[in-house]
This record gives sequence, C-alpha cells and structure tokens, in this order.
Amino acid sequence: MTDIEQRLRNETGRLTRALQDASQQRKQMQADLIWHRDDISEAIEMLQAGSVRDAIQVLQGSLDRRNRTREQRKAKQDEQV
Repeated sequence: MTDIEQRLRNETGRLTRALQDASQQRKQMQADLIWHRDDISEAIEMLQAGSVRDAIQVLQGSLDRRNRTREQRKAKQDEQV
C-alpha cells in the first residue's frame, strides 16, 4: 500500500467515525426534543386543570434534563476534539 493509499484509508476511517458520531448525536437530540415536547404537553394540561405548581415542576424538570444532556453532549464533543 502506498503512502497516498494509506492516508486516504485513514481519512476514510476518520470521516466514517465522525459520521457515526454525528448520527448518534442527532438521534439523542431528537429523543430529547420528543421528551421535552411531551413534558410541555403535560404542563399545558396541568395548567388547564389549574395545577400551576405541578406544571412548573414538570417544566423545571424538563429544563434541568435538557441542560444536563446538553452539557453531556458538549463534554463528549470536547473529548473528541
């Protein structure tokens, strides 16, 4: 294998791994958004029923989860760089 072939093979491997990582991150973000949407729907129902405190707790929990998962993704990205 020539040097050029080896470099191209290495680059192909690196790009393949980057694509896999990006796809996995996209799936995780999509799952987080679905979870968040469900929490918002639940909070709206609670507000309509007059349970303001319960709605606030659901929304705060949802916000905390999004912040936590965002920080985890950012830390993982920083490790890869």
